[in-house]
This record gives sequence, C-alpha cells and structure tokens, in this order.
Amino acid sequence: MPELFTIGHSTHSWEKFLELLRQHHIEAVADVRSSPYSQFNPHFNREPLQLALRQQGISYVFLGEELGARRSEPECYVNGRVDYSLIARTSSFVRGLDRLVQGAAKMRIAIMCAEKDPLDCHRCILVSPRLKERGINVQHIHTTAPWKARNRRNTVWRGCLILRNANCSARPAKSLPRPIAFKGRKSRMKRMPWLCGNQVQQNA
Repeated sequence: MPELFTIGHSTHSWEKFLELLRQHHIEAVADVRSSPYSQFNPHFNREPLQLALRQQGISYVFLGEELGARRSEPECYVNGRVDYSLIARTSSFVRGLDRLVQGAAKMRIAIMCAEKDPLDCHRCILVSPRLKERGINVQHIHTTAPWKARNRRNTVWRGCLILRNANCSARPAKSLPRPIAFKGRKSRMKRMPWLCGNQVQQNA
C-alpha cells in the first residue's frame, strides 16, 4: 500500500525538524500551508526552507494553493466560514491529491503544515481522509512522550486520531467539520477511526 507521512513544523529548530525527516527517510516535503511563512520561525519560510532542504537532498514542493485550508474560491465558504467538504470538491484540491498520490508511488513524502498536533490541523481533518479513500496509508510524525506518559494524561490514540479528553475545549465545536462535535468543555469525542489515516508515528 502506498504511504505518505505528515509533519507539523511547530516551533522546532531546523536541526530538530531535519532529524524528524531523517528518522523516517523522507525524500520530499509537500508544503500545504496556505501562506508558507512563519513570523516566529523564519527558517520555515518558503524560500529558506526550500534551499535548506535542497542542500540536504530533500525535494520541496508548495501545494498550499491546491491543498491549503484558506481558500480563494468563494464557493468554499458558507456564511463567511470555510467548509472543508466544499474544498474537497474543488478541482484544484483534487489536482493536489493527484500529485501526492503520484508522488507517493515514487518517493517518501511528508505533507507539512504548521501545527504540531495533527488533530489541530487540516492535514489530518481535510487532506488525510481523502488520501485514505484513495488507498494511501497516512502516518503522522509527532514529537511526543512515549505512549505510557501520554496515557497518564488521558490521551487516547485511535489509529491516527488523537482524543484529548482533558482538553476538548481547545477546539470549539463550531470550528470543526460536522462529523466532529463536543458536548461540553471536558467531554469525550466519539470514536472516528476514519478521520486521519492509520497509526501515528511517535518520536520522543
């Protein structure tokens, strides 16, 4: 089965980010940020990142126009809010998926966005389910404590889905696509193993 990885650059140093890519033998980075720039981490701005990756023998492609969450198409918005299901129907989004699927057949690709936690990012909520529908095995590179330590914080892993029972209020229900909803501040989310893909890669 073809495989794709995802990663969030977060506040990593360049050295730590490169280490994570090397650990998983990543050969290409697909940048799906709508705006490929970081105010507080300028080493992840598009141009210096592309150069730094190239110097390490890692390819870079910007797919933010095709697979980004902030869209220019007015048909992707309902009452001023972006609707992920509408994004998924656009021809540009489908083209972006096509490029990822074709690339995955040739090399190990990491889809990159800004957020550290996949569940806080459209790479998990929007992009990964559509890749899974195409038969792609999605793995999320994540810098975390080992399983036992995270389990003590009531963190449950269901495939790639991260359920943070003690901190559900971090994402208001209205900001999520319809299949996801919370019933109160510290409630549980329903199990949705279809959401992102398969097992999360954990790296201490």
